[in-house]
Formats: sequence, C-alpha cells, structure tokens
Amino acid sequence: MSPSAVRFIESGMDPGKAKRLALIAHDVCTGTSNAETAKNQVGMFENDDFATFLEAKMKTLPEAESSNGTDLDAWRRMAECFGTFIGTGRAKNIDLGLRVSMHNAWSAQGKKIIDVVIAAANTAGASVLTATPTQKTDYQHVCNVMLRMNKCFKPEEVMMRDHQKKVDAFIDAVNKDNSIKTAKKNWETLKLADKTTCVEAILKHHTDAFGYPRIAGTDLLTTFSTGAASGSLTYGYYNNVQNKLSLNLHKDAVDPFEELIDTIVHESIHRCQHKEPKPAVTTDPKGYQRWRLMTSNFDSYFSTTRMTNDFGVNANVANQLYQLQPCEFEAFRIGQAGRKVSI
Repeated sequence: MSPSAVRFIESGMDPGKAKRLALIAHDVCTGTSNAETAKNQVGMFENDDFATFLEAKMKTLPEAESSNGTDLDAWRRMAECFGTFIGTGRAKNIDLGLRVSMHNAWSAQGKKIIDVVIAAANTAGASVLTATPTQKTDYQHVCNVMLRMNKCFKPEEVMMRDHQKKVDAFIDAVNKDNSIKTAKKNWETLKLADKTTCVEAILKHHTDAFGYPRIAGTDLLTTFSTGAASGSLTYGYYNNVQNKLSLNLHKDAVDPFEELIDTIVHESIHRCQHKEPKPAVTTDPKGYQRWRLMTSNFDSYFSTTRMTNDFGVNANVANQLYQLQPCEFEAFRIGQAGRKVSI
C-alpha cells in the first residue's frame, strides 16, 4: 500500500477508499490520467479528500521556478486538477506557496508558447505574430487555466502590505495641495508645461506615501494627447526598461479629473512592483510569495490585445484574465482607491 494511502487510513479514512483515491491521484500526478478522466473517477470521493492528497503531493516538489521539465509538468497537471474538480473556496485554503507554484508553472507555459511564435515571426521578418492553430489552442487553454488560478488567490495575498494606509496618506496629501485644486479647476486652459507640473505634484505625493524613489524630472515622465475618436483610449503606461511613466493628458482621458489621478496611481504601482526587492522567505514569507507572483506575471504578461488578436482567446476570458492577473489586480484596486480624493 502506498504511503499516501496509509496517511489517509491513519487519518480515519476507509482503507478501500484511501487506496482508490491514492491510485487515482498518482495517475493524475504522473500524467497517466488526465484531469477530465479523474473527474469522473473521483466522484466517489469528497473533493476535500482529493485536495488534501494533492496538497501533500505538491509539498514533495521543488518550487516551480526551481523545477525541471518533469516537475513543471506535475505542477501544471495538479493545477488542472484543482481547476477541474476542486472548488475555488477550497483551493484558496491550501498553502500559498503551492498555489503560487501552480500559477507560475502555467504562466511559464504561456511564455514558452509566445516565445516560439515571436521567434518564428523574427525569422520570417514578419511584423505581426502568426500563431498556428495548435499554438492558438494551446495558448487558449493556458489562458483558461490561468483565469481559474488567479481566482484562487485572496486579495490580501496579492496586495502590498499596508496598502490602505498608503492610499489614505496619498489622498490626504493631494487634498491639501492647493496647486492641484487650481490645476483641476483650470485644466482646459492650462499650458502643457503647467499640466506636467500638476502631474509631477501628484506623483510626488504618491511616491512619498508609498515609500519608493521619486521620478525625478521630466526625463522620466512623458505626456501625450490622444482622444477617443478612434473608439479606444490609452490612459497611460509604464515602461520598466526605461523607467518611464507616460500619461495621456487629453481631455478625454482626464474627465473627470479623478481619472488622471487613477491613471497616475495605477501606473506608478506598476513601477513600484518592478522595483520591489525580493523579500527573504524566512522573515517575510507572505511578501516572498507575492514577489514570486509578480515576477512571474511580468515575465509572462497577459495582454488583452495579444490574447484576442494573436491567439483568438475569447474576449470575455481575455478581459477577465487581464484584470485578474496579479500585477493588474493590485494596480486597479489601488488606482480606483486613489480616485476618492475630494479636490
């Protein structure tokens, strides 16, 4: 009898049930049975029994980032198991590090597919990506699994520590800044230089409240003015390579004015995420797992345009995955909280 079955029996489970469960789980984890087949077989068991077994199995594996190809396959199979027949509520209660490894193993799979498609485009000298039907199907599957995985994290596991206190400090500083109030009142008639000065003031308050280095001077801040006439509107973005924040100052992107503050905070949070140092797992285990999530997310970012246009991902899935991926989940929540200024 397997050690896993013995553990189940020792915990009070019926011996026959324990043995069957151990065999099914072994087949899934070794790849001899897929998640859909296991779903039918495991119907005789309580989902929690199977989740407990999978959790024990995962604890024998190295973290996803330290895993070889075989181990990464095991992480991905177990993630599919959880997504197929373990409820999100139960999944949220397993060890955070194990959930991060399942998430990151599938994130790496998505990056692997994209890298192959990009390499083919570069070789062909093509300016657009052209994925094969198989690559599209494989990437769509990655996105579906990633959407389920991202729903298995609690908000407090993704958000930075003391984020609400930092947001409150930022709002208080902006509310007391008369120069920002004046700029808001006269925004339509302000010169670009004066608008930029206002943006820099908001940035200063944000960086001070969140405790990371300021973006010093306009060399690290660019502005543009593009309206919504084309049907879409880019509010801003952060370039990690250049450490540059770009903001749209067109009236369509600053109406209401709180929209500008939301964008500044949102994109500044991305800068904060990129600059965050790696915490020690021994002294800050939660911060370490959050760092793993963010690092993996930036390495394999799920762009709505790429998902839908290049790989044919369902628009609803793409939009949900874009907003639920860790780096965007945090930036959206903190950005929206920043809109609560009263200037």
